[in-house]
Amino acid sequence: MHSLTLQAAADSQRAPVTGWTRTHWEEAFSALVEPLVHSASPGGARLLLPGPISSHGVLATELEGFTRAFMMSAPWLATGRACVGRDGPIDLAGFFARGTLAGTDPAHPEHWGPVRDRSQHLVELAALGWALVVSREAIWDRFDARQRRQVGDYLARAHACDYFDNNWRLFAAVTHAACKRLDLPHDPGAVARHLTAVERMYLGDGWYGDGDRDQVDHYSAWGFNTWGLMWAWLDGDALPDLRDRILSRARAFVAGLPYLVASDGGFPAFGRSISYRFALVTPIVLGALLGSSDLPPGQGRAACSLVMQHFLSRPVLTARGHLAAGFIEGKTAPLERYSGAGSPYWAGMVFTAFLMPPQHPFWSAIEVPLPAQQGRFERVMPGPGLIAFGEGAHVQLVNQRAWHETAGMGGKYARLAYSSVFGPLARLGPKGVPPDNAILCSLDGLDFRCRRATSPRHLAPGFSSSRWVMTDVDPDGWVQTSVIIKGDVMVNLHWVHATREVVMREGGHALGYDGAAPESVSLRVEGRPIEAALGDARVCYIGALAGWSRGVPARPSWTGVDPRHRDNVVPVLEATVPSGGAALVALVCARVEATPVASLVGLARCELESATARLTFADGEVVLVQMGDARELDLRLGEHGVHLRGRVVMARVRADGAWLALDEDGGLRGCRASELASETRAP
Repeated sequence: MHSLTLQAAADSQRAPVTGWTRTHWEEAFSALVEPLVHSASPGGARLLLPGPISSHGVLATELEGFTRAFMMSAPWLATGRACVGRDGPIDLAGFFARGTLAGTDPAHPEHWGPVRDRSQHLVELAALGWALVVSREAIWDRFDARQRRQVGDYLARAHACDYFDNNWRLFAAVTHAACKRLDLPHDPGAVARHLTAVERMYLGDGWYGDGDRDQVDHYSAWGFNTWGLMWAWLDGDALPDLRDRILSRARAFVAGLPYLVASDGGFPAFGRSISYRFALVTPIVLGALLGSSDLPPGQGRAACSLVMQHFLSRPVLTARGHLAAGFIEGKTAPLERYSGAGSPYWAGMVFTAFLMPPQHPFWSAIEVPLPAQQGRFERVMPGPGLIAFGEGAHVQLVNQRAWHETAGMGGKYARLAYSSVFGPLARLGPKGVPPDNAILCSLDGLDFRCRRATSPRHLAPGFSSSRWVMTDVDPDGWVQTSVIIKGDVMVNLHWVHATREVVMREGGHALGYDGAAPESVSLRVEGRPIEAALGDARVCYIGALAGWSRGVPARPSWTGVDPRHRDNVVPVLEATVPSGGAALVALVCARVEATPVASLVGLARCELESATARLTFADGEVVLVQMGDARELDLRLGEHGVHLRGRVVMARVRADGAWLALDEDGGLRGCRASELASETRAP
C-alpha cells in the first residue's frame, strides 16, 4: 500500500488552506485513471482490479469498475483536453467507447449479461448513462446509428426492472433522464414516481433516511444529494417543483458538510460504504455547478481538496496504483458484502468539478478555512438527530436517531458518537458487539446488544436525547439516553427502565494502533471507576459520575474490526441494574494530544435525585437534566439563582450568568443562550 505523491507545487496565495489548485486535481485524476486503463479486459468492457468480489458476483464487480471509472472520467472528457499520465498520453475516449460497445453487445464475449430486478447492473447503468451524457461529444456523438441503438437497448433494460425502495430509486430517475438526453426510450412518469417516493425519505437539514427506516448515514452525501443533483442537472426543468425541492434540500445539506470535516480532512466514518471516501464532498461540487450552494466558493473547494488530500496522502493505493477497498490502508473491516474491488471509484464523482471552467468561482476563489480550522464549533441538525462538534483535527457526530435492525450493523449506525479519528469498530468481534461509544445491554453479562428502535426526543445546543427499547434483552424495558456536550467532552446520562435485572455496558472511544499497544489506566476515585487508554499522543477516557460500579480495562480484544488501524483498545464501564429504574452517568473524552488522565478526573461531578441529574463542571457551569419523563420544576439553579419553572428537560447556567433552558415541548429560552453553543475548551 502507498500514497499518492503529486508533482505540482503548492499555491499558498490562491489556496492558503490546502495549497491545492485545479492543477493538483488534474494531476490526481490522471494518476488515478491511468492504472485503470491498464487493468482492463482485452475487450475493454471490464476492469480486472485487485480486491474483493462483490456478493453480486465477478461480472458485476468488473462492470462496476468500468462504469465508475467512466463516471469519474466523463467530466474530463467533456473538457476536450488530452489526458496525459505518467507513462504518456491516455486515449480515454477510445478506451471507454470500446468498452461500452463491447459490454452492450450480446455477441461479444465481454457482454455485461442480463439486467435483472434489484441487480447491481441497475446502479451501474445509471453511472453509464450519466457518463455518456457528460462525455457526449467525445463518445456518444461519434457512435453510428447501429451503435447508439445497441447501447440504448441495453440501457433500456433497466426501465422494466424493480429497484430497491431506497436511494436506488434515484438511479432509476438518472437512467431515464440520461436516456432522454440521448434521445433514447424513457418514461417521464417513472421519473416522477421514483422521485416522489424519495420524498418520503427526507428527514430535514438536507439528510435522508435510506428507505422507511432511520438508517441515517453518509448516503445522504454520496447517495441522495449527489444523485438527486445529477438528475437535476440532467433534466430538472421537466419537473420544476421536484427540482426546486431537491436543490433546496441539497443547499441545506451542503451548508452543513464543512462541519463534518476536521482540519486534516478526516471525517467521522458513519454508516455504510465508507470506502467511497471523498465522494462525501461531491454535493459541494454539484451544488457549485448548479449554482445552488450558499457556501463561499473558496470554502467549498477547500473542503473538497482537504478531504481528497486526507486520503491520497495516506496509504490507500495498491501496489499497482488502484484505490484499495477499505477506508485507510486497505483495512477491510468497513466493507459490506456488496462491496467489490471497483466500489471505491465512486470517490471519483468528485471530479465532476471539471465541468466548471477554470474561471468559475469554485476554482478561482481564494480558499476559506473550514469551521474546524477557525476554532471550536457546534452544529445542531434536528432532522437526522445529529450534532457535529469539534475543533482542529478532531470532529465528532453525536447520534440520537440512526440505528439498524441488524445487530451486526450496530457499529456503523447505533453508536452514541462517531469520530474523525477514533473507530468505529465496524463489525462483530469474538466477544460480540464492540463497546466503543456505545451503550449496550445484556441478561448474562456475556452477550451484549446495542441500542435499536431509537426514537429521538430533543436536540438543542450542547444537548440531545433519545429513547430506545432494550430489544432482545428486555422488550418491555427502555433506556432514555441524554448527551451533554461541554467543550471537547461528553457527559452521557442514561435512565434505565428495566423490567428484569440487566447488565449495562458503556465504552469510550476506541484507541486504534498498528504498533505497540497503548497504556491502559484503571482508577477508582471516591469509589467510582475510571478507565482510560493512552498512546501515540492520544487519550481515550471514560469516567463514572454516577451509577456505574465497575470498570473493564482497555485491553486488546477487537483485532480486525477498525477501519483505520489493525488493533484497538476500548475503556469500558459496567453496572448491574435491578428491575425498576436506575441512572447511569459517565464523562467521555477523546483527545488527539497527550493529556494526563488526572486532569480529566475532575472535569465534572454529578448529584442525583431519582431521574434528575445536576452536573457541576470545573469552570462553574451547572447543568440540570431530567433523564426520564420531564416533571414540573420550580427551582433556582447556579450561583446566579436562575429561576426555572415548568417541564424543563435540560438547563445550563454558566458561571458568568448566561443560561439556556430546553422545555419538554422543544422550546428554548435563556439569557445570552447563543453563547452556549460555542463553549470554550473544558479545563
